[in-house]
Amino acid sequence: MKAGNVRNILKIGLVLVLFAVLSAGAGYLLWAGGGYPTGEQTMYHLYRADALYTNVAEGKWCSLYDPYWYNGTMLWRYQAPLSAVVLALCRWAAGGSCLLSYYYYIGFLLFLNLTVFLILGIRRKREILACVLGFVWCFMPYNLRLVFVEGKLDRALALVFYRYFSAF
Repeated sequence: MKAGNVRNILKIGLVLVLFAVLSAGAGYLLWAGGGYPTGEQTMYHLYRADALYTNVAEGKWCSLYDPYWYNGTMLWRYQAPLSAVVLALCRWAAGGSCLLSYYYYIGFLLFLNLTVFLILGIRRKREILACVLGFVWCFMPYNLRLVFVEGKLDRALALVFYRYFSAF
């Protein structure tokens, strides 16, 4: 392997570690600052993730009907389950805490957004500029409003994957 390739791999690895630290730091700042999950639909997404997490913990994969939400509804009928699956995985990583899973999810979204811009920067041979733009992009007013005001955690995750698919 050439020395330049090893240097590039180390640089990318260092940037990914930096992104992980920034994402964890953002989740920690939300938690330490008392940032309770807000938004119109945030509790709905947390409830869906809780239902999925408890069903999987009991050995059932997924119940289609939940009698406790809005006096009975089908949780998986109107929205895709990807955000609930990711939130349930974040809850598993948080040791079962529903509130901590929200902070983990926000950090995960930040990390995925930053890695999209890193991929674009590698393709254009402008890694540093892409990393700075990725960090700025995550704190644009629309992205913040989408997560913290509207609470549409599924749309925020879908936008991340849309950027991944458009990067290739």
